[in-house]
Amino acid sequence: MTETIGNADLAGDEAPPAVERKRSLMTRSTRYGRVDILEGKPYYYDVIGIGVAAKCNLRCVYCHQSLPDFDPGPDLDDRTFEHAVEFCKQGQDTYVELTGRGDTIVVAGWHEKVRKLIDAGLRVQMTTNLSKQLSPEEVDVLSRYTNLCVSIDSADRKTLARIRRKADVRIITYNLMLIRAAALQRQQQPPNFLFGTVLNDVSIFELCSLVSFAAACGVNVIQFGDLHEWTDLPKDIAVGHVTNLKGEAFRRAYKELLDAIELSKKLGVEARIQPNLLELYSAAATNIGSNEPVAESESAEASESTAVVSSQLDDQTFEFPEFGAAKLRRQGLQVPEGKTRLCYDPWTFLHINSQGSVRPCCFYTEVLGDIRHTNTTLDELINGDMIREIRRGLFTGELGTECQTCKFKKIVDVDAFQAELAEYLGRKERTHVDSLTSAGIDAVRTWPRKADSLFVAAHTDGGQALSSGGGFGSPERAFDGQSDTFWVSPERGPNVRDNAWLGFAFPAQQWIGRLVLTQTNNAGFRQDLVEVQYRDGDDEEWASAVIARIPIDENKSFIDLREPVRARQWRVLARADNAVDETHAWTPLSLEFFSPVGQSRNGS
Repeated sequence: MTETIGNADLAGDEAPPAVERKRSLMTRSTRYGRVDILEGKPYYYDVIGIGVAAKCNLRCVYCHQSLPDFDPGPDLDDRTFEHAVEFCKQGQDTYVELTGRGDTIVVAGWHEKVRKLIDAGLRVQMTTNLSKQLSPEEVDVLSRYTNLCVSIDSADRKTLARIRRKADVRIITYNLMLIRAAALQRQQQPPNFLFGTVLNDVSIFELCSLVSFAAACGVNVIQFGDLHEWTDLPKDIAVGHVTNLKGEAFRRAYKELLDAIELSKKLGVEARIQPNLLELYSAAATNIGSNEPVAESESAEASESTAVVSSQLDDQTFEFPEFGAAKLRRQGLQVPEGKTRLCYDPWTFLHINSQGSVRPCCFYTEVLGDIRHTNTTLDELINGDMIREIRRGLFTGELGTECQTCKFKKIVDVDAFQAELAEYLGRKERTHVDSLTSAGIDAVRTWPRKADSLFVAAHTDGGQALSSGGGFGSPERAFDGQSDTFWVSPERGPNVRDNAWLGFAFPAQQWIGRLVLTQTNNAGFRQDLVEVQYRDGDDEEWASAVIARIPIDENKSFIDLREPVRARQWRVLARADNAVDETHAWTPLSLEFFSPVGQSRNGS
């Protein structure tokens, strides 16, 4: 069954060519309506990767750029870039991921393209080696990113230079400081900085030093990823997979990783571990040949349901034609019957490389199509036969070889995955409708935000928590500083909107310039649109300070008022249609108030 659709051009120009949208019998009912599981829609996409660069200024010893016969080819052309950007604009708070075959910062005029994305209101993120002397204009653009991930495997100059040839940790550090300074000069909070490190048999022994270096640089997150092994890399330069280590060397490497994770917690740096990685190392330990196998207490805290043995490892090699004759070796965990991968990528992620090739994830070797050298559009590709089959395989557990051997996504029960995915897509549909109906509302966004140093926590001593329902649902729980408590609104279902509210009464007038709202990611129990209101006394009407639109992937939201307001009573009112059935309520985890620096406690 097919349906022909076309989007009207709001600018009044000629409408784009109609796209034939295929319908399937694989539909599911959700609390937000029925969804077609196999169908792709532009507003489903959370991240669109646009690989602007083909070339790189480094030659990392494990990268395809170091393959003997690798030809990077040209950078992405302007027409393909603009086509991809227009597709991104159809999304809902879509991230534009400017990471590809090379490094974006080496492309001439890259910052001028990116500035247009930021000015258009798109959230921009990128992985970069940051090993280049930046111009002031480049620094300014980078300081406006939402997320900026720096590729770095060691804080030691010699180790880093050996692995990421031509990289210099001194340049990286200086660039980080310049970017932070540029944002702070505008009184904006700098980007969310991440370190991305590839675990290998050389730098893994220096992970604790890297974690402490990240903390010193003000990095928020450190990501530990597994090594991709290319078959034709020169042996005299290549580093190896961690599981190539033998005996006591492997034990020390594994312990260093666990120690680095623990150190991250203590230093306030979030450690993100590639799914299945610790289990993979634990399984590999049985084949290491050590006389002292890894102790159970050192084993990654895997439960019985996730523990694996070496017989469950799947070792495959894949051809990657655009990278020459070399093949990519991939070690993963086999997916047993009744299970699937916890992967939304075929519905929510696309990657376009500098050649115009489109893939459903960063690591898929086959391409969905080519939007650079053909007239094929992204709207057509997201409903092509290939991606629909990938979606069907993940949804049913009948995985193709590439998804079966993937080492980046967790293994979960098929039934649970089906229920969660259907609800997620249903929520996307509802959010899309809400965004259209609320398009005329003058709402602020929660990003970019003003610099945190401009605010101090408001004094709440002697104050009182308030809420709709006359204090129903224990509103004080939202102010107790505990992450496992929350307020529950008395309103349910559609009655939540415009009626449920959480607030605080200060003993005296307070200057308030920022509120921080923390919510669950459970769609029916959060709000994606809220209004901040204030007044001085119970006999007064509430006045509006600001309406804030909150991205659906955001749990902790920084709501900055356009101008500070002085008042005694404050509240946050539900304004979205998240609650759709009678089991739904609003359940904020916490609400915090902040005053501008320099304003006194009594509001004078």
